[in-house]
Amino acid sequence: MRSEQGLRFSVWSSSIAFILACCAPLFAESPLSSQGLFKEGQRFYAMGDYARAAASFTRNVQETPSDPGSLLWGGFSYMAASQYDSAIAVFQSIPGASGIVFLKAQVGLGMALSAQRKYTEANIRLIQALSLNETAFRSSGYYQLQKNFWEMGNIEKSDEYAGKLLLEFPHALETRLLAKELSAPAQGLARVPPAITNATFGVQVGAFGDRANAKRLLAELRVRYHHVEIREKTGNDKKTVYAVVVGDFDVREKAAQFAQEKLGERFKAYIIIEK
Repeated sequence: MRSEQGLRFSVWSSSIAFILACCAPLFAESPLSSQGLFKEGQRFYAMGDYARAAASFTRNVQETPSDPGSLLWGGFSYMAASQYDSAIAVFQSIPGASGIVFLKAQVGLGMALSAQRKYTEANIRLIQALSLNETAFRSSGYYQLQKNFWEMGNIEKSDEYAGKLLLEFPHALETRLLAKELSAPAQGLARVPPAITNATFGVQVGAFGDRANAKRLLAELRVRYHHVEIREKTGNDKKTVYAVVVGDFDVREKAAQFAQEKLGERFKAYIIIEK
């Protein structure tokens, strides 16, 4: 059972392949598909040859581009082959009008982003899928969300989704996996939550000798982000430097993830600072 602090025990040797086993597309066939290529892809998938499965489904999509079933199978095949960028591209191409297929694609997209440690974006996709109130894949969404929030250091939200999984799906495969994680102390695999500290962290994206230049960057960034500020520092030459800092995070890892996902393309020389 959990402690009052929400301590989570986890067997992280359980790979994303287990989640794929829970979430692989369940179609027996796809009526719009060229059945030869579609069944070939299914056969390769069942054999564990995920790269060849993805290739078959991709060729099938080229012949029948309006078939969301082949797109979904292709996305999960790329996932199983650890080709996450390709999986993300395929899942994103599935239109919202495709109903349950779109829901499954959103969960698959969330998992692919999670595998790349892009937890914030992954959680948005997963929560969006859960908001559609479909039972399919709901247990997988809960499981991935509790895992992502744990990795982000948000124990309260992690416990919230773990509780939903245990309550709504007591017999699901994901619930059994979570139960295994909770029993991990017997195996010496206790997972320690992030250390609690009073420090906060931000991402310094620029430093200027002229405050006016810092204010211009500040105004630009405040259009897109919260918690943007100018912090005065003293340089090695004893002159005042005006640093522009984005974000206010309770752990360094969150600041680093934010910088990589949101700022990295523009600000190549950002640094994580303790406030």
